[in-house]
Amino acid sequence: FINSSINGVAYPSEVLIAQTWDVEMAAAMGEMLGNEALQKGINGWYAPAANLHRSPFEGRAFEYYSEDPVLSGAMLTAAANGVATKGVYVTLKHFALNEQETNRVNNGIATFATEQTIREVYLKPFEMGVKNISMDVTYIADDQGTLETTTVGVGGVMSSFNRIGATWAGGSHALMTDVLREEWGF
Repeated sequence: FINSSINGVAYPSEVLIAQTWDVEMAAAMGEMLGNEALQKGINGWYAPAANLHRSPFEGRAFEYYSEDPVLSGAMLTAAANGVATKGVYVTLKHFALNEQETNRVNNGIATFATEQTIREVYLKPFEMGVKNISMDVTYIADDQGTLETTTVGVGGVMSSFNRIGATWAGGSHALMTDVLREEWGF
């Protein structure tokens, strides 16, 4: 069964949520999203989006919390952990430096920044999410039906289509393996 007509509440954009600086409110919004997902039979949320506002012309600025990496990371982590209280997994996106929707499927634009800037500014909200989002998952541990619970982190990370320098973000060993998996433990 595929539900092609899933719709839901129109929550304020992440920009407005971040302007409150209220992580408890972001967590409460996440819980509401989780409740709504349960009512609709949805178990995953392709969000939160962790990029920063680099340009007023970027196509997904409404999904990104702010231009500040720490504020963005705190707000997205709170919202994601709120959703996770209802058993709904989250997928951080668009990893990383996504800034354009137009012509993005052909490796998008090439974004240039120093490694220090990328790490300290543009990757910071992703890092905060990977390291601080958690949810308890109960599973069947053996053929006797024994239930066990474990804590897991973020459910997934969606890469962006753009290039960082000359390398497609999703094909960047440095980004997807060295940083995301080895340094951050995803």
